[in-house]
Amino acid sequence: MQSASPDPTQAQMPPPGPPPFSEGETASRKQPPLIVGMLRDGASGGQRAQFTAVLAFIDAILRGVEQTAWAFRDVADSAVDVWDSAQTDWQRLSDSVSTTAGKLAPMPARLARLTSAGWTLTKIASSYRLYPTRAAFLPRKVGKRLLESIHRKNAKRFLDTAISEGGGFLKLGQLISSRPDMMPAIWVDELSSLQDAVPTEEFEPLKAIIEEDLGASLEELFLSFDEEPLAAASIGQVHRAVTLAGLPVAVKIQRPNIRAAFEIDLDLFEIFIDSMKSMFPPTDYDTIMRESRAMILAELDYEAEAGHLGRASRFFEGLEGISSPRPVVALCGPRVMTAEFVEGRNISVVLDELALGREAGDPATEARLSLILNRLFEGYVKQILDAGLFQADPHPGNLLVTDDDELVVLDFGCTKTITRETSDLYLKLVQLMVLGDVDGMTAALGKLGFKTASGDTKSLRGLSERLVKKLSELATPGKGRAMPTSIEDMLNEAADILEEISEDPVTSLPDEFIMLGRVMGTLGGLFAHYKPEIDYSAVLMPILGRAMAN
Repeated sequence: MQSASPDPTQAQMPPPGPPPFSEGETASRKQPPLIVGMLRDGASGGQRAQFTAVLAFIDAILRGVEQTAWAFRDVADSAVDVWDSAQTDWQRLSDSVSTTAGKLAPMPARLARLTSAGWTLTKIASSYRLYPTRAAFLPRKVGKRLLESIHRKNAKRFLDTAISEGGGFLKLGQLISSRPDMMPAIWVDELSSLQDAVPTEEFEPLKAIIEEDLGASLEELFLSFDEEPLAAASIGQVHRAVTLAGLPVAVKIQRPNIRAAFEIDLDLFEIFIDSMKSMFPPTDYDTIMRESRAMILAELDYEAEAGHLGRASRFFEGLEGISSPRPVVALCGPRVMTAEFVEGRNISVVLDELALGREAGDPATEARLSLILNRLFEGYVKQILDAGLFQADPHPGNLLVTDDDELVVLDFGCTKTITRETSDLYLKLVQLMVLGDVDGMTAALGKLGFKTASGDTKSLRGLSERLVKKLSELATPGKGRAMPTSIEDMLNEAADILEEISEDPVTSLPDEFIMLGRVMGTLGGLFAHYKPEIDYSAVLMPILGRAMAN
């Protein structure tokens, strides 16, 4: 049934008075009629046109909020006005899409997700965009407190959305919580709880995925299969089973329709980050988002993960005290991955117990705690510099400790490969750090792909000087606690670096460094919390010696 099209000018926001814009800027405010047209085109077009229209709609809200904020209108009222004015066209789009042939099942859920998550991001963006105007009329200290309040409120908004929506927002929240260089400290602290806040999935849809991917019934594939999950993550969940040959295994099954949810979430988050760059610490957000998107979507390929896991388990066979389970290739598919089951406990649980023993004066627990974290440090250094690939998601849920204190690295869905040439450049960089060669380090950072806004190397040199000071301590015998002594110290160091280079920020980063930063941030948090006694030189020097010999 057709209905009369409303006057497109009804979607425009009436100016609250003489607009403080130039003629060109005023013209840029006339977005709604264009957006209405795009929405109608999307409603009658294919899937690509629909997504383009919906994303344009979200972007229009962001633009509208930004423009009205600069016109000194109350942000909440402005956002609601924009939303209400487009409500009719939004409903028409939703109704049309829901009846589009071939898309009856997935599209309404996707639109509901866009409505909920997009509106949350709109509120976050609008509150930040109004902040400079509000702060201009406040004393500096009051303005600082206001910004902290905005950070806290918005981090909680994002946390609630990540928990309720799951999917890409949950994964991105987990990533943010390990990146103090990317987001304000309040966000990092608030989102850290997402490492454990993952709901489980009903078993029947997962059973259907197993049988579809592996081409047989569950009874024909496994001797036994526990329907209660061992663990749940943003992408899938893990169940214990026994193969027909009697091998205990862990089976990871992907959540239904998770790819569609992730793609929507990533598109929305890219719009959000692009609109908020001026409010966050200066860095290469384009590379961060590109690499994060590639990494997250790569995690959906369980067959590739099985290949990475097999390669890692073979590499760890040459290291003492660290391993990864071997995959059972015959029971792996695009959305199902099976690997041998390894008994162990979450590394945080074990380290917490050992830390309590250390506080009670037990030297044996101190030695065990340091041994486990030494194995973790050595395992990651050698993955990055020797193996040519590394597991890029070392949060505690992916690290087990066995009864004999062997470290087990799980989940190679988030894996980054590094070419031999790039590994050699990082080896060279570490060598130069130990030698204290700031000029050489500055040049090496440039070769790796670090670039500043101006093209000048002053900021890279400042970064090199900091790294020399910190990492030369780590490579000096006896400096067992050269890591930051607390999470606060780690965040302060990151803030100091960002402040130091703020005049000419690093605006281009090498792709692999995004994942390296995630690893360093996560491991740095563990080391800062548990404060192990480690001789870092015992790990670094043999690797550097072999590199120099070559």
